[in-house]
Amino acid sequence: MPFIERRLFKRTSANFSFALLSEASSPDLHTATALNISTGSICFKSDVLLKVGQRIEMQIPMISGMLSLSAVVARAQVNFYGCQFIDVDPQTASKLKNWLFPPFEP
Repeated sequence: MPFIERRLFKRTSANFSFALLSEASSPDLHTATALNISTGSICFKSDVLLKVGQRIEMQIPMISGMLSLSAVVARAQVNFYGCQFIDVDPQTASKLKNWLFPPFEP
């Protein structure tokens, strides 16, 4: 049976740490490690306990500064999480896209 890609956004492998805030777990900042990311979602590992449907906030480090994103946990499996970005304004979406997939300049 052939593989059918169902993702809406192109995904890229990742390996960076970022700050994670989940008020439902605790009001403290936690550290997470990204495993892959797209312009619509992120997969990461973290020791913080999250539940499907839970809203989280994250601070992703970029050369130009921190990128603040909100997300909802779509998948949770023993310290591994898949989250969909929500409420992303056009300027933030553009920064994320250009960071993940820089325009080609000959």
